[in-house]
Amino acid sequence: MKQAIIIIIVSFLLIIKFLFNSPKQSNDELLFFANYAQLFALVLSIAIALLIIYFYDFLESDILIFLFFAINLLLLMALGIDLLGREEYGSTRRIYLTNEFSIQPSEILKFSILLATALLYKKFYDKQLLLISLLLAIYIIPIILIQLQPNTSTALLFSAYFTVAIFICGVTYRALFTMFLSMFALLPMVITFFVAEYQFGRFSAFANPQIDPLGLSYIPNLVNNAVNRNGLIGPGTIEKVDSFLFNVLAADSDFALAVIIEQLGLIALLLIIIAFIFILWTGTSIALNSANRFQFLSTILATYIIVIQAMLHIMVNLSLLPTTGTTLPFVSNGSNALLINFALIGIIIGTERKNKRRSKLQKF
Repeated sequence: MKQAIIIIIVSFLLIIKFLFNSPKQSNDELLFFANYAQLFALVLSIAIALLIIYFYDFLESDILIFLFFAINLLLLMALGIDLLGREEYGSTRRIYLTNEFSIQPSEILKFSILLATALLYKKFYDKQLLLISLLLAIYIIPIILIQLQPNTSTALLFSAYFTVAIFICGVTYRALFTMFLSMFALLPMVITFFVAEYQFGRFSAFANPQIDPLGLSYIPNLVNNAVNRNGLIGPGTIEKVDSFLFNVLAADSDFALAVIIEQLGLIALLLIIIAFIFILWTGTSIALNSANRFQFLSTILATYIIVIQAMLHIMVNLSLLPTTGTTLPFVSNGSNALLINFALIGIIIGTERKNKRRSKLQKF
């Protein structure tokens, strides 16, 4: 039943992606179907999810996890090499293998750091101080490398994943409070040395939308207009030239929800929120019934990574947070993100299959 719920929800989000993420170029052509890279990414993503589901036990290999995480760190470092990393929108986030195909190490890191976290929890769950130290080490290095791109929104996402991880691993409230107090004390230094100038501009535009209506505030204002264009029910698919987000380059990724609401109305927002609430409930339920610590933490983190990112995207598109460049799982265009989101779903469904198998054996 839980496996079916996950599949239905992901299918619903993909239908939204196919039909409404990008406004129509013409009456007969949708942008998604004109983008064969996205179609190829979808097929590859499903294949990866199936491999994880049916070969789940390989995920618990210590050597495999270590190599995967180490390679991921090397890819993050490689972004600093001019011949590999390419600057886009003020940040160097991708390694281009060809003009069309690229690797985004920070997206892949969501999967590798999840496995590393689950492995450490499995081995050192009864040694809290050592566990916290190791978790801090495997998170702080990638976070610094990501912020050097600079990519503050993704760095903050991994900080949130770290907080969730140490909380689930059983860190006491006193230890949490001390850690957050130390982080708060270091905040001025972090902002001074690591936050890029354009990111300060985003905060300024969020605080005062009228500060620079043709510059910093231009895109946030367009997004706000798109969201508020219709009431509960929208007109359906619209011509690309009729969209408020017609000339916004990141409309089908960073502002996918705004594009959808502009066409379908606020009912789409409600349904998407319900979909991610179901993912949260189902994933958490599966994790709580898992057989061992590795399966528990990997499943709960996979669930939270999807839901936290969705929540951040929704809040940005509703003008509740500054623009961050965070995509909406399964809906926003982006091959790397789609691959990793399906890999995370593969972990959740793989754990559920193991739970069912164990339950059947117990009956006998």
